[in-house]
Amino acid sequence: MAVDLIEFQRGLWARLQRARAADAQSARLGVVSGGAHWLLPLAESDSVLPLPPIATIPAVQPWYAGLVNVRGTLYGVIDFALFQSEAPTVRNMDTRLIVMSQQRLKVNAALMVAEILGLQNLSKFESQPRPADAPIWLRAEYRDANGARWKELNLTALASDERFMKVAAFGAAA
Repeated sequence: MAVDLIEFQRGLWARLQRARAADAQSARLGVVSGGAHWLLPLAESDSVLPLPPIATIPAVQPWYAGLVNVRGTLYGVIDFALFQSEAPTVRNMDTRLIVMSQQRLKVNAALMVAEILGLQNLSKFESQPRPADAPIWLRAEYRDANGARWKELNLTALASDERFMKVAAFGAAA
């Protein structure tokens, strides 16, 4: 039986492309915020940045840290830990901003997180029941091989959350 080398290479290339696409779909950015491990979808994030200077804004929610200039565009910075009613994010060399996809989510916002843990593959996590009282922006919960709990953030739902959109301190719940 003769093997057509060109067809073999095409088939191999197609299988590699499908594997890469599957890996990309299951890849999430792992971060720490509020003492919890979070997973963020890559398609909903534009970039990860070291913490730049933040211009504070008066009369806003405590979790609204202020504004940053990223490549000529202003983004509102949300301390994600404070937004979750946790202790404020400690600002140090590990602190990062996750710039939410402006094109996809139609918001100029960035989440401040305590630390980046790198890319995580969902296929290596065990799905856990989602709490009934979980906010809409908590997409799912998982456990890793070491038993650590991870929460998957739905940035699309977060961007449309009424509380997230109301940053003014007056007339809105903290």
